[in-house]
Amino acid sequence: MRVTQLSEHMRRFHGDNYELHHATVSRNGRALARAWLTTRYSDAIFLFSKWATVGWTSEDFEWISKRARAVLVDYVDKPIEEMVRYGVDGHIAASYTGADLLKAEQASEAAAGGKTSGAIHVVLHNYDVAIDQVPHNAPNDRLAMAYFGAREVMQSVPGIDHALTFLDAGSTEAFRESVGRLGAFNCHYGVRNPRGKGEKLRANPFTKGATAAACDAVILTDRMTEDAVAQLGEDYPYLLQDNSVEAIQEGLAFLRESFDGPEWHIAMDHMRQLKDRVSHRSIANQLDRAIRAYV
Repeated sequence: MRVTQLSEHMRRFHGDNYELHHATVSRNGRALARAWLTTRYSDAIFLFSKWATVGWTSEDFEWISKRARAVLVDYVDKPIEEMVRYGVDGHIAASYTGADLLKAEQASEAAAGGKTSGAIHVVLHNYDVAIDQVPHNAPNDRLAMAYFGAREVMQSVPGIDHALTFLDAGSTEAFRESVGRLGAFNCHYGVRNPRGKGEKLRANPFTKGATAAACDAVILTDRMTEDAVAQLGEDYPYLLQDNSVEAIQEGLAFLRESFDGPEWHIAMDHMRQLKDRVSHRSIANQLDRAIRAYV
């Protein structure tokens, strides 16, 4: 979910409580940018997006924090090691997994004698607003599964292309071309490739789960996917033990066998609960709670 969309959610559901502004900050000339921000928006609570933090230091944020009501940073899926160590008042995690990792990183830094600051808040980044306009016309007499994302991060197994429809969302242009087709599917595939060796530790938001829920579809995913268990529940029927070829093939077979049966309807109940948890109103309420800690 983009920063502009998050701003619109806040304006829609909490616009009476805040004066909201959206500004672009420079990665160069930070001293000038800091001065402009604190002069233009005096006594403000600043929420920096993950891209807005690039090139900025803890000292930059500390300078702003001393002249503002508060400074928060929203990391989304940034590597955990790139957490702003100090100088901020709050850290926004896009998942429960991310919150746990940020807390652990803070504790590790403090144990090593490093300087840290900021409370951890959870805002479950949800689905793109474009999905709100997608008509729901999925079949009710057969399984229709799609993968909506970038193919390179999808865990593939033999025959997967016959089991699902690939909808490319690996770029903004591809997303726009594919999103309108989402309503034709009653199941989404959400199993990622294993992490590569040396890959930086990060916590991805459970966006595929939120997207499936917004489309009134179930999702086939695995326990290794960040927040899958936390947001779907231990008893979600289509939660694979891992992302191995064997587990995926068994999961695909179970999906076909259980379609429209008791397990399918249990899964739909879980997805309806998830849809409420990651609705635009819920996301705005989560951010509102984080901000109110500094009002």
